[in-house]
Amino acid sequence: MRKIFFLLSFSIFFNLSANHIKKGFKELAASNYSYALSHFQKGFKRHTAAAAYGIATLYFSKAKYNIDSTYKYMLICEQSFRNLDAKKRLKLQAYTCDYMAISNLKIKISSLFYERLLLSPSIESLNDFIAIHYWSLCIPKAIDFRDSLALNQACITNTSASFKNFMLLYPESKFFQVSKSKFFDCQFHEKTDSDRLEDLDAFLLNYPENPHYDEVQNRVYEHFEKLNDIEELTYFIRKYENNRNILAAWRKLYQLFMKDYSDKRLAEFKKSFPDFPFMRDLDNEINRYQSAYYPYKLNEKFGFIQNDGEIIIAADYDQVNPFKEGLSIVLSSELFGAIDRRNHVVIDFKFDNMEDFNLGKSIVEKDNLFGVIDRNGNFVFPMEFEDIGWLTDSLLYAKKNGFFGIYDADNHLKSDLFLEDIIPFSGDLARIVMNGKIGYMNKDLKIELPTEFDEVIPFTDSSFIYSVADKKGLVHSKNTWKTTADYDEIYPINSGVSMVRINDKIGYIDARGNLLLALQFEQFVNFSKAGAFTKDGAIVKKKNKYMLINEKGKILVTYPYECINEWGDWIPVLKNFKWGFVDQKAKVVTLFEYDFTEKINNSLFIVEKNGLLGVLTTKGVFSIPIAFKSIVRLGKDFLLVEDQNGFGLYSIEGKLIIPTIYNLIKYYEKDVLVLQKNDSLSYYQINSGAFIEPK
Repeated sequence: MRKIFFLLSFSIFFNLSANHIKKGFKELAASNYSYALSHFQKGFKRHTAAAAYGIATLYFSKAKYNIDSTYKYMLICEQSFRNLDAKKRLKLQAYTCDYMAISNLKIKISSLFYERLLLSPSIESLNDFIAIHYWSLCIPKAIDFRDSLALNQACITNTSASFKNFMLLYPESKFFQVSKSKFFDCQFHEKTDSDRLEDLDAFLLNYPENPHYDEVQNRVYEHFEKLNDIEELTYFIRKYENNRNILAAWRKLYQLFMKDYSDKRLAEFKKSFPDFPFMRDLDNEINRYQSAYYPYKLNEKFGFIQNDGEIIIAADYDQVNPFKEGLSIVLSSELFGAIDRRNHVVIDFKFDNMEDFNLGKSIVEKDNLFGVIDRNGNFVFPMEFEDIGWLTDSLLYAKKNGFFGIYDADNHLKSDLFLEDIIPFSGDLARIVMNGKIGYMNKDLKIELPTEFDEVIPFTDSSFIYSVADKKGLVHSKNTWKTTADYDEIYPINSGVSMVRINDKIGYIDARGNLLLALQFEQFVNFSKAGAFTKDGAIVKKKNKYMLINEKGKILVTYPYECINEWGDWIPVLKNFKWGFVDQKAKVVTLFEYDFTEKINNSLFIVEKNGLLGVLTTKGVFSIPIAFKSIVRLGKDFLLVEDQNGFGLYSIEGKLIIPTIYNLIKYYEKDVLVLQKNDSLSYYQINSGAFIEPK
C-alpha cells in the first residue's frame, strides 16, 4: 500500500514539474520573464535540460540579456540533454529544444563572447576563448587575431629570440613564415652588423640555412675585392674555395694581374696560377696574343687580319681601334663598345665615345657625361662627370660641378685640391688653375708653384716663364726667386742661354734671368731657331748683318747674306733670293740655286727647286732626288714623300722603302706602318720588310 502511495506521489510530483516547464515556456512566450523564471526553477530538478534551455533562452532575450547566465545554462542544458534517452528528447521538441537549437544557441553565445573580448583584446584572453569556446565559428578569427598580436609583440622586441619563441608557441600559425623570415633577418643582423670578417665567417659556419647566406658570402668577398690587391684576392681564393663568388674572384684576380697587359704577363699568370678555372680561355688568349691583328677595310666596314693576311674578324664594324690590353674599341650603329680577339662583345655598344683601355680601365662618354669602366664593363667611376682624363698612367682627373678632382684608377680621391682646370703632367709637373690663376703641381700632388700667375710655362727643370700684363719674367719652381716681368717674349733655353725680346730687339739671358747680352740684335726669318745658342755660339743679326757670336757677344764669323738659317755643319744662306750652303767658316759649299731649304739633321736638308723637293746631303749628293711635291719626317728613321702618284717612303739614308702609290702612310704602332690605297688598308712591317694585305 505504501509502495503504491509512493509511486502515486512521485507521478503527481513529476507531472507537477512537467507542468512548471510547460507554464514556464508559456510565460516566456508572453514575455512574462519573472513568472517564466520561477516556473523553470521549480521544474529544474526533474526536467533539467528543458528548464536550463528555457532559462538560457530567457537570459538571451533583450529584456533579460545576460550572456554569462545564458552561457552557464546553455552548458547545463547541453550536458543534461546528452544524458536523456530518445523518448525524453522527443518530448523536448515541443519546446524547440534539440541538438540543433542548443548548438545554434552555443554558436550565437560564443560570437557574443568574442565580440565582447574584442573590446579589450589580449593574447591571454584570446587563448582563454580559444580553449573554452573551441566549437565557436570565431575560433579561426580568434587564432589569427591572437597570432597577429603575438607577432606584433615579437616585432616590437625585434630579436631572433622573440621570433623563435613565436614559432615554438604557434607552429601552425598562418604567420609562421612571416615570423620565420623576420627571425632570419634578425639573426642575420645580430650576427653580421659588425661586418667584421670573423663574424661573417662564423655566420657562414653556424647558419647555412639562413636565406641571407649568399649575401654574407658576397660581403666576405667584398672585404677582399674592394682592396683591388692581387695578394688579398689570392688569399680569398685559397681560403674560401666554396664561396659563390669564387669565379668572380678569379676573373678579378686576372683583371688586376693583367693591368700591364703583355704576352710575358700572360705567361706569368699561367705559371703563378695553374689551377685557374678558365685555363683553356687563357691558353687561347696567349695564342691569339702571339698573332698581331691589323684592321682592314671592306665596303666601308672594318675588321681584322692576322700577320699572314688571313681574315680573323669579319669587316662588320664602322670603326675599329688597334687592340690594346687585349681589347679593341669598335663602333657599331653609331655607338662604341669593345670586342676581344675572339670577336666576342666584351663591352656592349652603348657609349658615344670610348678611349683605349689603360691599366684595365676605359674612359667612356654618354650624353655628354663621362665615367670609367673596367674590362668587364663595370663602372669604376659612375656616369656623372663633366670630363675625365688620364693625368698619369695611374691617376685621373675628373670634373664635377665645375671643378676637377684627382683620383686613382679605382675612384679614390687622392688630393684635397679641387681645380678649375688641369693639364696632364709634362715631366714631373702638371699645370693647374685655381681662382683664375695658373700654377703647377708635382707628382706628389702638392702645389709646386703657387697659383698666382696669369700665364706660366716651364722654362727649365726648376723655373718657369710667367706673364703679367703681357710681359714675361722668370720664377723659380718653388717661388724662391723671381725676376721682374720685362720682356715681350722669352724663348726656350738652349745650352744654358735663352733669347729674350722687347719689341723688335733681341738679347740673351742665363737660366736665372741675368742679362748676358743686351737687347741689340734684330729679328730675322726663323730667328727663334737659328738664333738659339749651341756649343759653337749663336747666329744673330745686327745692323742688317748676320754673324756668329759667343756668349760674351764676340763676333766669331760674319755672313754677308740676305738671310741665314740654322747653325750646323752646313748653314743655309740666301743670296740674290736663292738659297745655298756655306760651312761654319762661311765658305760656299754649294751653288745658290734653291728656292727653299729645311734642315733634317746636321747632314741632311730638304731643298726645293722649281716647285719640287729632294734631300741633299752634306756630301753634296742627293739621297732623294728633286722629284716630289712634299717631303716630311716620319718618325726618326723615315721620310714621307709625295708625288703625282701618291705617297711613298724613304729611309733617312735615302733608300726607297715604299713606292709612291698610296693615299696615306702613317704609323699604326711601333715598327708597323699602315698604308691606305683607295678604299683598302695594308701594312708594312719595318723590321722584316714584309707587306701585309687581306687575303
